[in-house]
Amino acid sequence: MFLTNDFDDRLEGFNTERYIPCLRTDDLVFKLAQPSVRERLASCSGHDVTDSVSLEQALRDRFQVFKNRGARACAISLPPHFAPRPVSTARADRALGQLATKGLDADASDQEAAGYAVFWKLAELCQEYRLPFDLMIGVNRSVYAAGVYQGQDLYDSRVSLIQYQQLFNAFPEVRFPISVLASVTNQELASYAWIFPNVIANGHWWYSNTPTYIEHDLAARLEAIPRTKQIGYYSDMYKLEFALPKFNMYKRILAKVLAERYVQDRGWSEERARISVCKFSSATPRSSSPSIREPGLPWLSYHGDLWDVVTTEATESTEGFFELLYEERLSNRLHGHRVRVARRDRSNQIEL
Repeated sequence: MFLTNDFDDRLEGFNTERYIPCLRTDDLVFKLAQPSVRERLASCSGHDVTDSVSLEQALRDRFQVFKNRGARACAISLPPHFAPRPVSTARADRALGQLATKGLDADASDQEAAGYAVFWKLAELCQEYRLPFDLMIGVNRSVYAAGVYQGQDLYDSRVSLIQYQQLFNAFPEVRFPISVLASVTNQELASYAWIFPNVIANGHWWYSNTPTYIEHDLAARLEAIPRTKQIGYYSDMYKLEFALPKFNMYKRILAKVLAERYVQDRGWSEERARISVCKFSSATPRSSSPSIREPGLPWLSYHGDLWDVVTTEATESTEGFFELLYEERLSNRLHGHRVRVARRDRSNQIEL
């Protein structure tokens, strides 16, 4: 079970093998001007942040502590206007110095620059510590001022993932599981997960976590994105007992989409729908030699400009093979390359 934990959580009093920590960093990026947040960071890390050096020391301490306790990810929710970018050391030093001396009275431009500097450093540390950086994008806080806690925030359709292109390109080794607040952003998310190797479509968050929207978004993702590029569902629950009904809801919707889109519409068997849609492999370049993987699955490896593709007896015809590639969205990765096709027979021997 995966948690989200404040950066100063002591991570004590629970089994971290059952309840997996995650470093939540919203306060560090957006509230570092608050004296209470800086005091919390100094208290838990032993470093008072006044410049780029002390910022890295404090954040590195948090990553080390969380990593030692079995953390599997770093996470943050982001407003619609946020567009990550690197900040020069000189600019970051000035901004962090202003926050240290003036706090909330620091100029808005300094607070913004400090936030971008912290965010970029988080991405660098995710790369160093080999942690995914979960981004939950598109929330406007406190829109309904009279609302109760967690009943004030709403989405903004003006958000676009183009704002994150510099981040995705700068950190190709960091995986970015992306959650979007509303279904209207799902097509863009599916496209980015299709094109960027390090972008992963992640669950159905908040206002998109409604059965009608889940069904629409899920169907699009299954058609457009390989299995290894999507995380089906997470509950976002505040109470443990919420898990069962939420996951049961998702499983019913998943079964409906598979039955209607693949068994009824395409005439597939239930087994083929399960294997081809839920367990297909991605066309990530590999340096190793071809080998057998799970029965019924295509497998690809890359050698210079040559792709080796191992198929099954169910796809022994040329037409069937390219139909399979299209259905699993592998054909775009093979375009412009030579392809050597092998077929696996019943005894798992390879025929070229």
